[in-house]
Amino acid sequence: MADVRTERTVTSRTGGGGLGVGPLLIVILASLCAFGAIFALWINRQLLSTDDWTRTSTQLIENTVIRDELATYLVDQLPARADLGSRIREALPVPLPVPDEATGGLSDVAKRGVAQVLAQPAAQAAWTDANRSAHAEFVRVMEGGGTVVSTQGGLVVLDVGDLIGQVTDRVGIGRGLAGSIPEGAGEITILRSGQLETAQDVVRGLKGLPVILVVLSLGLIGATLAFVADRRREVLQAYGIGLLVAGIGALLVRWLARGPVLDGLAPPDAVRPAAEAAWGISTTLLREVAIATIVYGAVLVAGTWLAGPSERAVAIRGKLARYAHEAVVVYAVLAVIAVLLIVVGPTGATRGPGTALVLIALLAAGTEALRRQIVREHPRARPREG
Repeated sequence: MADVRTERTVTSRTGGGGLGVGPLLIVILASLCAFGAIFALWINRQLLSTDDWTRTSTQLIENTVIRDELATYLVDQLPARADLGSRIREALPVPLPVPDEATGGLSDVAKRGVAQVLAQPAAQAAWTDANRSAHAEFVRVMEGGGTVVSTQGGLVVLDVGDLIGQVTDRVGIGRGLAGSIPEGAGEITILRSGQLETAQDVVRGLKGLPVILVVLSLGLIGATLAFVADRRREVLQAYGIGLLVAGIGALLVRWLARGPVLDGLAPPDAVRPAAEAAWGISTTLLREVAIATIVYGAVLVAGTWLAGPSERAVAIRGKLARYAHEAVVVYAVLAVIAVLLIVVGPTGATRGPGTALVLIALLAAGTEALRRQIVREHPRARPREG
């Protein structure tokens, strides 16, 4: 009877009542900060993290559609077909006619050959290394200058002329052809002046924005918990729901933005499939961060529900009571979960040692709070003997 009375008393204290307008508004603001942090983290990691930039670049070259489009572009930058025919005639031991159809066929062969070269592990490894080195150059461009990527003439131009020169050797045309490549071939305009200024402003603002938004979001919740001691569970539950909505909202924005972005960058034509593949790969980090936010929210909602007054939650706590009295058992299970989080690394935060420790510390704090609640509700519960 004592256990039942204790349980009813605790249940009465933890249930009933609303969150209140003030705390609810703060929770909504904290959730909005989390929503903004999702995009800030994505752009920050995608643009300013060398590892993430390189990983994305590798995934791009590993995609067959993108690789074939890149091969087509590189071969199309070679000199005109007539010039290619004259080069072939000069290379022959005896003068023979080389029809234009033959050079057209060679162009198709060259595209297939370059695509095969780009599919080789050695070529992809070279691509990865080149992108890792080029990332520092990209950051320099965002700060106003660079050599591989220039900002002259109000344009941001990526020069792949060296790669085109290498292609002439790969497909067996000959190194001498590289000298006849017209000036400017292989220059890809990425941004125009107005877009560049915006991009540079965004990059400057992004350096500290993710940390600011995350700290602000958690700080708002922490301050709210300090002032509403009798509604802490409700505040945390509402914040968990806010994180769920923020993560789902970010995925929705990613889906809705796909069409307009692709229409602006690649109008419907042969290039569209490659652009769609590139969009999917380049927004993978956004999807990961959004899903991680959903997971954190779900864990928070589940934990606060388990600590709540519903009959099912009370029944579950009753079944866990005999284990809650053994802190060693509880923390042994928690240690196993922590190791799995570190080894598997299901989210970006768990793959970083600092953020992983923070998440584990928060999980441990929540587990201990729930364990103490169960012990208070069931002071006489003990593990079964044997």
